[in-house]
Amino acid sequence: KDTGKDLSLKVTAPIMAAGAAAFKMGGDYEQALGKMDQVFQGNQEEIKKWAASALNNFGLSKLSATSMVADFGAMFDTFGFKLQETTEMSKGMVERVRDLGAFFNTTSAETAEALNAIFTGQTEPLRKFGVVLTQTALQEYAYAQGIRKKVSEMTEAEKVQLRYNYVMENTKTAVGQYAREHNSASTQLENFREIVKEIGVTFGEVIIPVFSPILNGINNTLKFVAGLDQGTRKFIVTIALMAASIGPLLIGAAKIIEATKAVKEVTGGLGKA
Repeated sequence: KDTGKDLSLKVTAPIMAAGAAAFKMGGDYEQALGKMDQVFQGNQEEIKKWAASALNNFGLSKLSATSMVADFGAMFDTFGFKLQETTEMSKGMVERVRDLGAFFNTTSAETAEALNAIFTGQTEPLRKFGVVLTQTALQEYAYAQGIRKKVSEMTEAEKVQLRYNYVMENTKTAVGQYAREHNSASTQLENFREIVKEIGVTFGEVIIPVFSPILNGINNTLKFVAGLDQGTRKFIVTIALMAASIGPLLIGAAKIIEATKAVKEVTGGLGKA
């Protein structure tokens, strides 16, 4: 009994927790793949191959890389960019995430969120990364690139393209920073997070096919129970309450038996006396 309790606490519980986490990460990866497939129709295999080497190349797990590239790609697609343009720009933004994070000591999530300013045009998110995304700065950059059109007269897609080029240009100092600071404490901490995700996804890909049919069966059963008529539900509740009362009743019975034994012992002692 003691060995069973010890193993349950020290072995079973951690394994179940790790399995649940891996299942969750595997599910997240499946969702990210589904979104990526929808956004990059025709270029899915290219993106999958790129994401598979993301951990070694720029320090992101394939879950993070796939999720980010799908989010960025969906935004570019919304503005009407062509597939190949969407693919290259989305990958470029994801690859810049870890370098900027290492340069300015921010997490990948914070950096990716800030880069969304390319689509929204907000000036504040990128200030911490040294990028001044004001209308005036963009106009000056456009003129320097030989673009004579005023920013205020550009289409939304043209503005996004201009912001993308401007941000990539003004953050190029950070390129390679992840590789240069690979052994720093903050970079190693971020690496730890991404490696855990990578392991989770790797095991999740094995766990999901095993447990998905079980979950599907449970869900179908629950749907059946949810559809039962009121009379049947009342019957089940009654039986459940009866079953639930057995434990407390047995405990009460045990206490009565113990009390009876005690009374007998006292009575027997008095009789002898």
